[in-house]
Amino acid sequence: MVNAFMCYTTHADHMYPVYLPEYRLVTSQ
Repeated sequence: MVNAFMCYTTHADHMYPVYLPEYRLVTSQ
């Protein structure tokens, strides 16, 4: 589930900026 979300956040980084702030940090790394 986390992997799928990670991919989503990468593509929709501008869609989930404040929605998943913690996830953004994960994608940054």
